[in-house]
Amino acid sequence: MAKITGKILRPDILIPHDSTDSHSPSKIILQLGGNLGDVKKTFSDVVSALSEEVGKIIKTGSFYKSKAWGFESDDAFTNQVIELETSLLPHDLLHLTQKIEKRFGREKKTVDGYESRPVDIDILFYGDSSIETPDLTIPHKLMTERRFVLEPLREFWSEKKHPRLMKTVKELYESCPDSSEIIKEE
Repeated sequence: MAKITGKILRPDILIPHDSTDSHSPSKIILQLGGNLGDVKKTFSDVVSALSEEVGKIIKTGSFYKSKAWGFESDDAFTNQVIELETSLLPHDLLHLTQKIEKRFGREKKTVDGYESRPVDIDILFYGDSSIETPDLTIPHKLMTERRFVLEPLREFWSEKKHPRLMKTVKELYESCPDSSEIIKEE
């Protein structure tokens, strides 16, 4: 079993040591998802906003199409994974990504469960941190059950390890219970 050490910000948040500076930049991986409107244009605008407000873009993955997960919709979803470097702390990152979602058309949920939306921003990884609070879980708590998350992640991050499960993205993909078809757009 791997031992995780780090700075404790609160008892439920462990940030592994990257340096002696508690606000040194961390590499984060986000997933954009959406199925309403001109999704690729929205994603382009969101990536620009993230670059200006969150941090430096390191990599942007390809676009992937999939059917809705967890609800019925006639509109297919587009997903894209991006890696950034940020000095924001995890909860600050969450609040800022939620503001960006709203700015680009995300509305407050009107039903219990999932629904169509122009954009959703999920925090998949924050460095090698493991965070579990009532309003934030990193790595994303459902990523291991969602092929539409793991397939785009495999593009550049197949060897990235899940800090709690200690399995790579590739291993998580191979054991994923979701058999949905995911199509990489050329």
